Amino acid sequence: MANKEDMIKEAEYYLNNDVTIEQASHDLGISKRTFQLHLKKLESSAPDIYKLVKDKKESRIRQGQSKGGSLGKRGPTWTKEQALDLALDMIEKGRTYSEEGMVAGIPKSTLYDMINKGVTDDYTVSLLYALSEANIRGMTLEEYMEAHKKEHAIVEQVSKDIISEHINTKERKK
Repeated sequence: MANKEDMIKEAEYYLNNDVTIEQASHDLGISKRTFQLHLKKLESSAPDIYKLVKDKKESRIRQGQSKGGSLGKRGPTWTKEQALDLALDMIEKGRTYSEEGMVAGIPKSTLYDMINKGVTDDYTVSLLYALSEANIRGMTLEEYMEAHKKEHAIVEQVSKDIISEHINTKERKK
């Protein structure tokens, strides 16, 4: 259990650095939920600091500084092409949503929403499902595909084509 001084230090870290609640909690080595609870406890024990934290949170919302997702009624801040790039990167490297989110600097829930709404290609969606299942089972995508070859025979070839086409398109753009 953190004492008042520790909670004040955590709040000061958040206030004095250009970080989100999630980034600050990660940097401080505590969960986001714990960090938020510590900040909330400051409302009664250090109301002046609590007000500064609350003001910063509200300011970030007004400025639209969410990373990757959408804010209010503005709509998404990402394109379908970006969602597809992230999905194909996940497939190519065998990453989970958490791992890809950390690499891309996007919360995993936002990444999931991006990909879920932005990737409409059935084959890529099937590959993402297979990758998720493989990750759950502690397998690589290739191992999972081999084990379920009958179910995914078509997807396997199409996935290779999609990834190759994506890589070639990216190289041509450079």
